[in-house]
Amino acid sequence: MAALPLLNPDFRGYAHYFYENKLKEAVAAAFERYENKLNELRDDRGSMMGGALGWIRNPYEHEKHTLPDPTASEALELLFVASYLMRMLELSIP
Repeated sequence: MAALPLLNPDFRGYAHYFYENKLKEAVAAAFERYENKLNELRDDRGSMMGGALGWIRNPYEHEKHTLPDPTASEALELLFVASYLMRMLELSIP
C-alpha cells in the first residue's frame, strides 16, 4: 500500500481495490485506463494509434474467473507496468 503513491496519478486512487481484495479488478482497471488514454489520443489526432495491451486487460476484464488470483505483490507489479506505460505515453504527447 505504501507504494501506491509512486504510481501514475491516474492509478493512485486504487487502494480501495487492495482493501477490498479485488486485485484482478485493480489490474483490469489500470490497463483499461491506459487503453482509454491511447484511444483518447487516437481520437484527438486522427491517427491509427491503437493496440493497447489487450493481452493483459482483456483476461482480467472478461475472463478473470479463469485466472489464478494474483497476490498483492503481483497485482502491484502489473499496476507499475501500467503506470510506466502511462508515463511514457504522457511524455510522448507534445
